[in-house]
Amino acid sequence: MIPRERVLNAVFNREVDRIPVVSVTSVATEDFMEASNAWWPDAHKDPKKMAELGAAAHKMTGLESVNVPFCLTVEIEALGCQVSLHEKGEKLRWPSVISSPVKEPTDLEIPEDFAKRGRIPVVLKAIRLLKKEIKEDVSVVSYVTGPFTMAGYLAGHDKLLMMTLTDPRKARDFIDMASKVAAHFGALLKEAEADVITVQEPSACCDVISPSMFDNLIKPSLRELMAQLKPPRILHICGTVSPILRGMAECGAEALSVDERVNVAEAKKALGPKPTIVGNIAPISVLFKGTPKDVERAVIGAIEAGVDMVAPGCDLWPYTPAENVKTMVEVVKKHGKR
Repeated sequence: MIPRERVLNAVFNREVDRIPVVSVTSVATEDFMEASNAWWPDAHKDPKKMAELGAAAHKMTGLESVNVPFCLTVEIEALGCQVSLHEKGEKLRWPSVISSPVKEPTDLEIPEDFAKRGRIPVVLKAIRLLKKEIKEDVSVVSYVTGPFTMAGYLAGHDKLLMMTLTDPRKARDFIDMASKVAAHFGALLKEAEADVITVQEPSACCDVISPSMFDNLIKPSLRELMAQLKPPRILHICGTVSPILRGMAECGAEALSVDERVNVAEAKKALGPKPTIVGNIAPISVLFKGTPKDVERAVIGAIEAGVDMVAPGCDLWPYTPAENVKTMVEVVKKHGKR
């Protein structure tokens, strides 16, 4: 079974020869930048370099996915936000928002030339370059920013949280409009032939919001977004999500991506065979700070707990050793037989 077939079968909960090992978030690290000679910030702006960096983890370690882009600021930049990509030579950091022109939900409109704005064309071309190079062998994973997280970037995260208490209707309008933007970007990613779309919604974890807020405010927008995205779709929320796992499953994605704070065995028992569970190798304590032996223990533990696809629980930290990613892949190949 080739990697792409294995990954797509696993996402759709079909038969596989062994558990796939992928990332459904960012795979950009210093080791992979050095190997591909595609460094930030250039790899954020140049489609060839973006494609080369997105494929580096697969080429170096055997990871069964190629992944672009590397941040959650692509859509909001196209909407007019000022974003810093940080200069070459600085410590590696993800792009950050400097300012947003959005003050009210009514300020949010999808421009007619959205597909031509900011780094949108870069991402779309990078996907096409990856598809041309790897053909049908490996899945191209791309992602959109979840509605609540995107609304936080646009309105300000603290302001949005306060708004959910003082003016919930206005907060809902922000979130609903962000959902439309994510759906529009997702359609463009699928047109470019991305195989899998991850909806990254890190702000929706229970370290930030309450389970009731997730059910009443965020789940409806995620359900609407998933209904507009073409399958396969993965919902990624890192952090504390056990209290909202069932709600996440009700959003309509084929798979849920979670981190090490989720007990996979309990999640599988509670949810059953669907949706597919992706994760939950700790990106910091294990993949970044740990030894290969630590990685081996974590991966075997995830497999024994019943995880359907092994993956980092969130973005790879930029200084994650390639050796640890390779160990993750090798352990899955050894112990992940079905």
